[in-house]
Amino acid sequence: MIRVWLRLCLWLTVGGLLPVCLIRAQPYADNGLQAYFEAQDCPAPCFMGIQPGVTPLYRADLILEGHEWVGHVERNMNTLVGEPATLRWTWSGRQPGFFANGAYGSVRSDNGVFVDELLIELKPSLGDIWLSLGPPQAYDIAPVTSGLLGDALGLITHYPNFAILGITNCPFYTSFWHSGVAIRIQRVPAFSDLPAPSHQPLPVELHNLDREWCRG
Repeated sequence: MIRVWLRLCLWLTVGGLLPVCLIRAQPYADNGLQAYFEAQDCPAPCFMGIQPGVTPLYRADLILEGHEWVGHVERNMNTLVGEPATLRWTWSGRQPGFFANGAYGSVRSDNGVFVDELLIELKPSLGDIWLSLGPPQAYDIAPVTSGLLGDALGLITHYPNFAILGITNCPFYTSFWHSGVAIRIQRVPAFSDLPAPSHQPLPVELHNLDREWCRG
């Protein structure tokens, strides 16, 4: 009788894990996110022909205004050279599927002359990005001091030509996979600015922080 129960338990365990293994073994459908960033027509880091550190802000404005993916462009541009400036846009509905219709993108210039950074909200979650692009080469974690968010962490995961930004709440490990994210594209960093590889895998680090922060 005990053998029968052991066989039944083993069968149920294998039967429950098999679908999960099959799902993880299949290629992840990321709506072309990885292929898009591999096929940019300008040297990385680049997005829609806009290169941080290279493209003038006025040129970025013209690119956005004439792009079929862009619906509306909002401008916060100062008349004095040397002052910060931003461009913010919405999508037209003809953009790739990994950019949601209600999402925003923005261009930032620290001096009002050249583009320094692009920040674009993504439709896939942080877990989707992980499945699509693989684990990041490095990451940064910082507490978010906001009463509205409760116990929250800001995450920055670093990939070769961009970073993925997100916020995760307690329990960190569980919500991490479903967190909304944005992609940040900056100028090519100096060697001293490159993040050091993270030796502790991010999921393990989040498990540890769960035990320290998320109680009750």
